[in-house]
Amino acid sequence: MSMSPGNIQELSDHLAKANASGEPIGLLDLGALNQVRSYSPEDMTVTVEAGMSLVELQALLIRNGQWLPLDPPNADLWSLGDLINENPSGPRRNGNGVLRDYVIGLEAVRADGQIIKSGGQVVKNVAGFDLCKLFIGAGGSLGVVTSVTFKLVPLPEEEHIFSLDLDNLDALKDCLNELRTLHHEVMPAVFDFHREGAAVNREENRFGKLIVGYAGKREAVDQWSGDLMQSGRPWREDSCYERGAEAALLPSLYHEQTFWADRSWKEATMESLLPSRLPEWIAGMPPEHALLVRMGQGSAYHFGSSQNVATNRLTVLEERMKRTFDPNGILPSLP
Repeated sequence: MSMSPGNIQELSDHLAKANASGEPIGLLDLGALNQVRSYSPEDMTVTVEAGMSLVELQALLIRNGQWLPLDPPNADLWSLGDLINENPSGPRRNGNGVLRDYVIGLEAVRADGQIIKSGGQVVKNVAGFDLCKLFIGAGGSLGVVTSVTFKLVPLPEEEHIFSLDLDNLDALKDCLNELRTLHHEVMPAVFDFHREGAAVNREENRFGKLIVGYAGKREAVDQWSGDLMQSGRPWREDSCYERGAEAALLPSLYHEQTFWADRSWKEATMESLLPSRLPEWIAGMPPEHALLVRMGQGSAYHFGSSQNVATNRLTVLEERMKRTFDPNGILPSLP
């Protein structure tokens, strides 16, 4: 059963009917649910329906010098509902955190058609159970998210992104040790390792490159950037952003575009490791494999088989949760 509801009540009625018949829902198009319900620039919160695109939301927010600090791969392809379902993240995750850090309220329709709400429209809200986090990354398996309330942050005054080509594992380790002490443990806003695909690696025999970025107040960013450029290594500045009067969001970063070109978030294999283990893991990956590694977070992406030994998931708890929210199994399976 495919659905293209024109409003929330229509969606509720569709789900209730499907639930009663036990018929799984198919394609669900929430494109008509694309309105801003409320926006309070002074409180730095916004409530928007799930069918709105991330790009549309950001275009609204930057008029007031604000943004939702998310930069997922191929950002122009994501609706807000997709963001909640898939929980993607981008290179600025290192300095800004992830989606769950910014969701403070949520409305969803359960499998039986019941409309539920969790959280609120203010940042300091401790009423009730925090069901918001339960829906993030659940792939639509627990209910259909119809609107989300986000807390916002100011756009940084300035951002500088640098890259450094590395020849081998020892160079990577040495550089990481230097960065730990260079700014007295200040964590960069962007802290990635990137290696391109097979053809590039064969031609240039490159181990990969380290990408470091600083964002925030202009004085601090200039200081950190100057320290890096004077560290004695051949860092290259890849991009520079300055907040101005014009409506311009932070740019998509080159290494991010390169890695995800013609690929989707769902295609990638994601490995979670301790950050201290990342250098050896990188060296152990076949040199022809493209890699994207969040060095500060311990998250690594590639397009091969998982290198980690599978661990037992909390399947009993997950299945109990699924039965509670979707007893007749009409929603997508747990991811």
